[in-house]
Amino acid sequence: MKRIIILMCFVCFFVKLNAQGFCLTPTRTNIENRNLLTKHVRSVTGSYYFLKIYFHVIRNSNGTGGVSYPSIQTAVNMLNNDFSDSRIVFVWNGIVDYIDNNNYYDNNPSEDIYNVNNHSDGIDIYLFRSDYSSPHGLANGIGDGTEFYLIGSYNTSHLCTTHVISHEMGHVLNLFHTHHGTFDTNGENGNDPYHCKELVNGSNSDTCGDYIEDTPADPNLSGKVNNYCMYTGTDTDALGQPYSPDVHLIMSYTTPSCMSYFSDLQSERMRTAIQYLPSINSCLVNLTLSGSVVLCNSNSYFITNLPIGATVSWSLVGGNTSCVSLQSDSPSANQCTLTLNNASGFNTVTLQADVIMNGVTVKSLQKVISKPLPFSGTYEETSILYNSSFTPSIPLTAIPGSREMDVYVGGLVKVKSDYFSGKSISISGPYTNYYRSGSLVRFTLSSWSGAPVVITVQAEGCDDEVRLKFFPAVMLDDYSLNISPDGNSTYALSLIRKTEDGVLPETSSAADDCAAPRLFSKPWTLEVTNALTGRKAFSKEVAEPSFLLHTDGWEAGVYVVRALVGDESLAGKITVK
Repeated sequence: MKRIIILMCFVCFFVKLNAQGFCLTPTRTNIENRNLLTKHVRSVTGSYYFLKIYFHVIRNSNGTGGVSYPSIQTAVNMLNNDFSDSRIVFVWNGIVDYIDNNNYYDNNPSEDIYNVNNHSDGIDIYLFRSDYSSPHGLANGIGDGTEFYLIGSYNTSHLCTTHVISHEMGHVLNLFHTHHGTFDTNGENGNDPYHCKELVNGSNSDTCGDYIEDTPADPNLSGKVNNYCMYTGTDTDALGQPYSPDVHLIMSYTTPSCMSYFSDLQSERMRTAIQYLPSINSCLVNLTLSGSVVLCNSNSYFITNLPIGATVSWSLVGGNTSCVSLQSDSPSANQCTLTLNNASGFNTVTLQADVIMNGVTVKSLQKVISKPLPFSGTYEETSILYNSSFTPSIPLTAIPGSREMDVYVGGLVKVKSDYFSGKSISISGPYTNYYRSGSLVRFTLSSWSGAPVVITVQAEGCDDEVRLKFFPAVMLDDYSLNISPDGNSTYALSLIRKTEDGVLPETSSAADDCAAPRLFSKPWTLEVTNALTGRKAFSKEVAEPSFLLHTDGWEAGVYVVRALVGDESLAGKITVK
């Protein structure tokens, strides 16, 4: 909940039906915020700021009364039109929060309403009834709170459909009235210790008045602007110079129909507040281009947080644009469809979305979309690709002598795995099932039985699954070196796989095609060394799982027998008599 200062110090704007106004404005601003902003250089240039707004409509307890939905839509358009030159855009989600409470509806409004359904990530706008005798608006401070309310009508239209809504939003974004400091009646500036009267010649305009140099000194325009938007006052400043105020500035007390714009430096001040004041900065939202980064057949794309009144221009700006067709539902639709029409020639394409408001591009977004090549790495020699139509450049890496694989994901993909033996696979990395482009994912083969492993991959946006079968690299410590006498001076040597409890199996036959073979089936090296002298008695590369070692003529003694595979070895001994 935003901080509510329970003081009778409002930022208000009262508008009578005769289009003349007055204001009792005990101005409140946060001194810490003021000091913070003085440390930063203001700039009106740069990208657009997108601010989230929420609407609350106060109605009777039975749900009757209250501002209409079309009026709120008009209010959003009014805000975005008035702030377009300031490069500020307001984003509404189209949802109205209805506060059905007779106590709020029937009685005079107060700042207590800001405690109801308030948000910390957006600007809250509370709309009271239209038929109120003293129509006005009230903001919760100057750059201090992020909420305001409006009540009553001007020329039969609720104030939210007039420039008064932009006037109150200006207060939220740290703007004072243009007559601030200069007009000092009825406690107008009683809560601003820095206020002083601005001179017509502008010599003190940066330290007095509204502190903005390009807004002329203003004596308070309430009742001093006619129906032709002409100033009719005769006031003079401290030097006797007659005022010549700008009757079209939204932050003045001109009539709502004459309000038209913010000055350049008012825009600077608001943009600086958005960037540096935490309460306002927290209301910023991002526009994003959503949709799959992998194109298999046909995918849809859209903009999240698209402002009301904005249109989107879709285009293909890079890559294999001739291989893809783009279809927008209509010129103003927030959606387009990409269809792959030449899979063999397609590699990547760049989709661009230009968000346009009032004929101006306020945001350009791009997304690089590629064909589904989810893996990079290298196959092991015994890998088998089940789906021959899927040809990733280098799909998979199995690390020799390890129970782990490193997989580099080249798109957003879903990965799942199944052991033929029913064992599971554990996955380390930032995601559980989905992996984004460029991520290194390590698969750990837990409780590995040595059976072939199947990895199933499905690229986002693609219906077809790709099944990759591979045989993980054999680790020698899963085997034992079995040495059995086979007649005089002959020994049968073989590498036999252990069971999961470490016990050698009694039989040498595999249970079925999916079970691990009992005997080691890859080439291995046999070395025999005299244990006493250290002299090598025999060495041979063995291609078969078993080997018969003949010791006829050997010197009597104990010999160490080693089976070598890479850097791994298993050892046993024999005794020659």
